[in-house]
Amino acid sequence: MAVTGYAPRMLRLSAWLMLFGLVFAGCGTTTQRCTTLTCTGCCDTSGMCRTGSESSACGSGGNTCTACSAGGFCSFGTCSTGSSGAGSAGAGSAGGGTAGSGTGGGSTSNTVTDWASWCRLASAAVEGFYGRCGYYTTQGITESIAASQAACLTRPPPGLADGRASLNSTGASACIALFNGRSCAEGLPSGCEALVTGLVARGGNCYQSIECDSTSWCDLTTSCPGRCVARIALGQPVSGDARCVDGAYAYNSVCTALVAMGQSCAPTGGSSITRGCVNGGSCINNVCAPRQLDLTENQTCTPNTNPECARGLQCVANRCIPLVDLNGACDSARTCKWDLYCSPANVCVRPGAAGAVCGPDQRCATNLYCNRPTGSTTGTCAALKQVDQACTASFECNTDTMYCTATTAMPNGVCRLKGAVAATCTYQNRFAACAEGLYCTATTTSPNGVCANQKGANATCVDSAECQSRTCTTGRCTTPTCVDPTP
Repeated sequence: MAVTGYAPRMLRLSAWLMLFGLVFAGCGTTTQRCTTLTCTGCCDTSGMCRTGSESSACGSGGNTCTACSAGGFCSFGTCSTGSSGAGSAGAGSAGGGTAGSGTGGGSTSNTVTDWASWCRLASAAVEGFYGRCGYYTTQGITESIAASQAACLTRPPPGLADGRASLNSTGASACIALFNGRSCAEGLPSGCEALVTGLVARGGNCYQSIECDSTSWCDLTTSCPGRCVARIALGQPVSGDARCVDGAYAYNSVCTALVAMGQSCAPTGGSSITRGCVNGGSCINNVCAPRQLDLTENQTCTPNTNPECARGLQCVANRCIPLVDLNGACDSARTCKWDLYCSPANVCVRPGAAGAVCGPDQRCATNLYCNRPTGSTTGTCAALKQVDQACTASFECNTDTMYCTATTAMPNGVCRLKGAVAATCTYQNRFAACAEGLYCTATTTSPNGVCANQKGANATCVDSAECQSRTCTTGRCTTPTCVDPTP
């Protein structure tokens, strides 16, 4: 059977990126039916999985997508109507309680002072929330906190590094408190949109909207870097990533006010989609109401129907049950906790430690690889190779920073650091030998080359690897996504 129930790294990284409004394809479009088990974003009305970070489709954990303010404030898959500036910290509920499979509570006195303290406190708070809701084993909680902290430290928002935005210590500390006090049935909290304060005034250069002040958004449609421009007023046309004024969102391509609690949210203007409610509320029977608590353990449930089972629970045979723990029975319906996977024997097991047997249906733990003899389908889990150690394939090395020099003609190689500009490379290892943002100049007729900077829009190209956009069409590089050159 297929190995299932093992996706913690993807979910951790998507959480960090969504915190700052950066697009991350948590699951993307898929032909598989969207459910709480198959989608880390949200499910739209057609049953497709969306990233959960879009203004018109905000959500997480496979729950139903919600419409919110255009282009932003979809933190952790939850809509908010607050400003992106410092004044909006603290929005949202911080309720505790015992709903779902976990409990609320936790200190609200943790204070964020800089990016490092944010990474430390947020890792513990966010992964702690998932842990107490039953997504991890006890060992998995510790491992996930460490991994998330390491990922966070290497991914500060570019705007912080070059002075276009600043960390809002008050908003960040409030976000930590929200996660520490959240119950599983309440779901992910609203109120984490005030983590960064934009410092760029209208007319200034920008690469993302969080860098602009609270009255503007970053327009990247005609230039890179883009320009901070005024938010779109109520009743005015809106498209793309444009942001409406606070309290409004894009509905039928027009900036439309979010509906107050108790008011009608029925579709208008010929649309079949209900209108968005303030504060991330739900449109229930065409009336805006506070978001319903999720179902708790053993309650009756219907797959793909609200209310869903609470965090850490899954709907199996119309009953909310916990994710399966270590050594528990699993199958395509009963999913293991995130740090486990379902073995060929239909038992939830931990990924193999060094020396454990591995193969197509037997995973190795992080920082290990499956060392399989030539011609064999199974092997043993072994530590990733270090620089200059012998290898036969790049997966034996740490592929984030290294590659294996082995080629078809010379099957025995060594792990080497990926090259900087002007470092030598060959045609056979051209896709692995150069660092991020570079490509290897080697060709079939000139098999020895060097690492060079990838090319911008309209530059001549032969291969997509040459282009910043990773796309070469009719001999020209297409326009790349606008990114900060000094992250």
